[in-house]
Amino acid sequence: MVVFSASRAGADPVLDARALALGGLAYADGALPTALFFNPSLLAPLDSLKTSFTQNRLSTAQFDFEAAGAFPLLQGISLGFGWAALEVQNQVQYGILRDSNGQIEVNPANGQPLTQILGFFTQSDNTFFAAAAAQFGFFSLGAALKYELVDFGHTEGTGFGLDLSGTLRLSKSLRLALVMTDLGDRELHWNDGTPDRRVTGQWTAAAAWHFLDLGPVALTLEPGVRKDLWDELNIHYGGGLEASWMDQVFLRAGEDKGEAAFGVGLTAHPAKGFPELRVDYAYLDSAVNGYPSRLTLTARW
Repeated sequence: MVVFSASRAGADPVLDARALALGGLAYADGALPTALFFNPSLLAPLDSLKTSFTQNRLSTAQFDFEAAGAFPLLQGISLGFGWAALEVQNQVQYGILRDSNGQIEVNPANGQPLTQILGFFTQSDNTFFAAAAAQFGFFSLGAALKYELVDFGHTEGTGFGLDLSGTLRLSKSLRLALVMTDLGDRELHWNDGTPDRRVTGQWTAAAAWHFLDLGPVALTLEPGVRKDLWDELNIHYGGGLEASWMDQVFLRAGEDKGEAAFGVGLTAHPAKGFPELRVDYAYLDSAVNGYPSRLTLTARW
């Protein structure tokens, strides 16, 4: 039996700093390579190679990162690849206590089996993504195939998942997106006989409304709603507001499930080297994993 304190396994998608700062449901805008993690259809209009690196947890005990790259294959058709990784040290492994005859010892107070610490291990959780997107006029379609490999010491779990998405540009200032995450559910199969773990699929509907232009200043509203495919009760709403100056400096604020998020973004166009460099930062006022900050670096080649 393994007890662990952190995991990426689940239907919630991997988010970059921009999407997180806008409430975690900003799925309808942002032609960044990190879109392959949550809405691969946004990759379709890419006109050059872009790469991104996102950091969230970073300590001596645990760290995680997301790396992504996307490029145009043909006009209106793009491919992307990503890797989301999490590693946590000093996780505790428990085992059922048995007597000298091999019989399970039971706690007389509650009738439950007694357990003991067998040792410590390093938890490793990796998910690999391969995505494709195509543009059809005002509509784009995207799909991402993902493979998850989870290692809990001597126990390994593997599973495949499929995400499908579509983005519709209704006008120059309004976009709508629909994303199906883990279509048909996803199952993790374990090598030690542990029952399979089912990851329930979700759908997300989101919008991006560029509703105000005042010279160099622009405002964009990005609301969204997410729900488990088969659970009528698990539904929540979120959204955020982004203010930009000359499309180079960004201020963001969002809310999701009662949690506030804030963020900033900076875009530069160096005279030499990369045609474009971008830095996005997000801060959560209440982070479930205890790490409220997220940083994403993006480069256009």
